[in-house]
Amino acid sequence: MQDSVSLRIGDAKDADSLAPLIYASAPTLMDFLFGSSEQAISYLTSACRVSDGQYSAVRHYLAHADDKVLACMSLWHSNMPSTFHLGTIDSLTRFLRPAQIAHIVNCNDALQVVFKPPASDEVCLGHFAVAPDWQRKNIASNLMAFVVRQANRKNKKRIVLDVDASNETAISFYQKWDFAVKSKSAYEPTNQRFLRMVKTLV
Repeated sequence: MQDSVSLRIGDAKDADSLAPLIYASAPTLMDFLFGSSEQAISYLTSACRVSDGQYSAVRHYLAHADDKVLACMSLWHSNMPSTFHLGTIDSLTRFLRPAQIAHIVNCNDALQVVFKPPASDEVCLGHFAVAPDWQRKNIASNLMAFVVRQANRKNKKRIVLDVDASNETAISFYQKWDFAVKSKSAYEPTNQRFLRMVKTLV
């Protein structure tokens, strides 16, 4: 990391600054799932404060400087603990209206087709985002170097991620890190195409 920029696990107190970054990692999809950017960020802020789950702050690595959150990412594997799944359900049922929950449940099967879970020898990188004022300052590269170290430490063979096919800046960055497109899929409700990109570890 740059001088004065360091990496740590997120905490509930980071919710207000972390939620917009998580939202920025997939704004079109978030708007569709939660109804609008305002509703999405409101839900994510609440979910960040839950003790575990997909959007919990404790499941995110944060780049920060002087207590300011600059970037975030999550790392998922094939055998996430029961607390992760229960925390995700808890955040949905606690903070969303029944109609919103029903909408997300109805979308789930199609989402699972697009966003396939990682295999046992893979780690999945998600919610990868850098605050606009901190982009092009080598923070994303330092985060990615950390991901590679973590994957190697856990004896994983591949790092996988999903990216909107229209996000040329992100795709170019991943390609510089030797990620290659493995498959393409469509999510018709938002008229999006997603690429599953894979980096094979030596």
